[in-house]
Amino acid sequence: MITKRFLSNLAMPGLLGMAMLIVGLTFHYDWNLHIVPYFVFVLTFLYLRFFEEKIPFKNDWKSKTGEGANDLKHLLFSTSIADALGKTTAVSLLIYIQQYLWGSTTFASNIGFVWAFLLANLIGEFLPYWYHRLSHIGETNKVLSTWLWKVHSIHHLPAKLNWYKTNWIHPFNSFINAFAKFALLMFLGFSPEVLFAVFVMHITVAYASHANINANTGWLDYILVTPKIHHFHHSTILKEAENYGTILVVWDLVFGTYYNAVKPVEQVGLIASEKYGVYPQKEDFLGQMLFPFKNIKNRLCCCCAKG
Repeated sequence: MITKRFLSNLAMPGLLGMAMLIVGLTFHYDWNLHIVPYFVFVLTFLYLRFFEEKIPFKNDWKSKTGEGANDLKHLLFSTSIADALGKTTAVSLLIYIQQYLWGSTTFASNIGFVWAFLLANLIGEFLPYWYHRLSHIGETNKVLSTWLWKVHSIHHLPAKLNWYKTNWIHPFNSFINAFAKFALLMFLGFSPEVLFAVFVMHITVAYASHANINANTGWLDYILVTPKIHHFHHSTILKEAENYGTILVVWDLVFGTYYNAVKPVEQVGLIASEKYGVYPQKEDFLGQMLFPFKNIKNRLCCCCAKG
């Protein structure tokens, strides 16, 4: 009989092993690098949903009847349509900049695949880390700071975390994330194979970090953004709500924003604040999409008056 302790120890290593196996098979059999990520997405979903049922971190974080409609809207629009459009637009813009404005280097072509993969993950996390961190500052006297938080706040609306809640993300958030993730990598000349492997890593770890699983991650907490580490990021206790890395925690460790504790997170979600107006209801999908643009005109006028 498979014990819960065994599943807890297996959860993250098993997922990472599966991801790397798919990467290896893709290269060996020359599978399409554009299609395989969708296959990875489905496998990651099935894998994490199995563990969410067998070893849930919190039973009340499970998706209940009546909540599925909101999760499905975000899955179909924010992740499938807008996310794909955002990533495509970001990469297309990067290719244009690379070809006509910046150019590329052959730096990354001079090292082996394994080292290139490790380095690409490290470099690829740098700009997303800072974008994520800046999005949480939310200085109400600055238009850009306020806007970044209002865009990102949609991701923090849910008061529970599970696989589905990873998809609660604004399209602009997806675009900026993709642009920041791949900008330096493309300019440094990393190969399509390395970028593919980085993307597979991103899919698996990003979804695992939000999963409602009681995973025993131990030393992995000091390398990857594990469920435990990212659960703290969503905490309603501000001193716990650090950890701005999306895949790796290295930049959190370097810049002093890493948080870990023996105790688990207690409550996640948003703290009500009049500074940004009333946050949209979890059922109001359209309101969530429009939220970043509410009161921006008035705020711009105020800034102009002060200037």
